Amino acid sequence: YKNNILNAKKISQEKGAYFIHTLQPHLFSSEEIYLSKYEKKLINSHSIIPCGAEKILRTSSKIFSERLKEVVDAGINSVNLSKIFQRTSDSKLKDIEIFIDFIHVTENGNQLIADHLMKIILDL
Repeated sequence: YKNNILNAKKISQEKGAYFIHTLQPHLFSSEEIYLSKYEKKLINSHSIIPCGAEKILRTSSKIFSERLKEVVDAGINSVNLSKIFQRTSDSKLKDIEIFIDFIHVTENGNQLIADHLMKIILDL
């Protein structure tokens, strides 16, 4: 994981680009209590979500979040977006749909990610 990201950074820099690594959110990177009614139904829809995907994605989300420290320690600008969609009772996310399926987000989700990334880029 770390070596692939280091190689991506090297290629980007060789081409004159600035490299930022992001750990992307997915339906299973948030706890179920933070999901909308639609997203909770989506989890139980085995025709849309491949068999075993929930277990694999929940486990990998934890592992990649932990491994992110290695990437940061290696000098990579890295952002963990996996928890960006955590909803609370006073959250502006409370009543909007974020996920279309287990990996793709709605325009609202894309806007939230774009806004967050723009803040990070402007702070560099």
